[in-house]
Amino acid sequence: MTQSAAALPSFDRPPVAEVMLDVQLEPIVGLRAAHLGLLWERLNEGGRDYPVLEEYLPFEPVIEQFEPQPSRPPFEVKVIDNPPVPRVFMSNQARTSILQVQADRFMYSWSRADPSAQYPRYPKVRAEFTDLYTAYSSFLEDRAIGQMRVRQASLAYLNILPAGEGWSSPAQIERVIQMWHQEEAGLLPEVEDVRFLQRHLLKDEEGVYGRLYVGMEPTEASEDKPGLRLSLTVRARLRGEGLSGVISFMDNAHEIIVRAFAAVTTEQMHELWGRVT
Repeated sequence: MTQSAAALPSFDRPPVAEVMLDVQLEPIVGLRAAHLGLLWERLNEGGRDYPVLEEYLPFEPVIEQFEPQPSRPPFEVKVIDNPPVPRVFMSNQARTSILQVQADRFMYSWSRADPSAQYPRYPKVRAEFTDLYTAYSSFLEDRAIGQMRVRQASLAYLNILPAGEGWSSPAQIERVIQMWHQEEAGLLPEVEDVRFLQRHLLKDEEGVYGRLYVGMEPTEASEDKPGLRLSLTVRARLRGEGLSGVISFMDNAHEIIVRAFAAVTTEQMHELWGRVT
C-alpha cells in the first residue's frame, strides 16, 4: 500500500482544523461505563493531561463494504439486555487533544479549538495516538476486560478555508479547487453555495482495500466570516495485525490524503499556504 517515493507536499501554513485517527473494533463485550472512568483516572495519574470528561451516546459503526449488500429495512428493532456503554469524551483543558472511547471504537483527534493554534504536524499527532492506544490496550489486558480486535480504521483531515483568503464567494470556487471549471458559467444564475463528495477506490496487489473520500461544503470559518470545509478521509481494512498494522495504515492514509489535498487544490491556494515541496 506504499505510495510514490516522491517527496510529500508540504505547507508552512496548512489550513488544517482537525485530524482524527479512528479505529473501529469488534465490540468489547466485557467493557462497562465504570471501566472508562477508571481509564480516565489511569491516564491522568500517568501524567497525561486529560482533565475534561464527558459522556455521549455512542457513534454507529461506519464500515466500508466492497461487495453487494442485501437491502435493509427502513428501521430496525434492537433488543438489548443492558444499556449501551456510552462514548466517553476526554480532552485537555483547551480541547485541542481529544480521546473518545466506546465499546467498539477508539478515536484520537487534534482540533484547532483556538484559531491562533498551530497544527502540530502528523508525527506528533501519531505519537500521541500511539501512546493512548497502547495505554488503552494495556488497561484492557490488566483488568482482563477484553482485547482490541480491529475491523477497519480511518484517518480524516478537516480543513477550513475562510472567505477572503484566496476566494471571496462561491462563484470563485475554481480559485480553490483544481478540477472545478465551468465553461458556460455566465449562462447560469449566481452560485449560492457549492457542495460535493467524491469517492475513490483504493487498491493494492491484493485488490480493493478501502476508499478515499474528498468532500466540500459551506461552513462558518468564524462568527462573522463564511468559509469552506474541505474534508479528506481514508477508511479501509488493515493489511497488518495489532498496533503495527494500525500505524502502518495511518501512515499510508496520511500519504494518500496529503497527495490528494495537493492534487485537488490550486497553485494559487498553495502559494497562500506557503507550499514548500
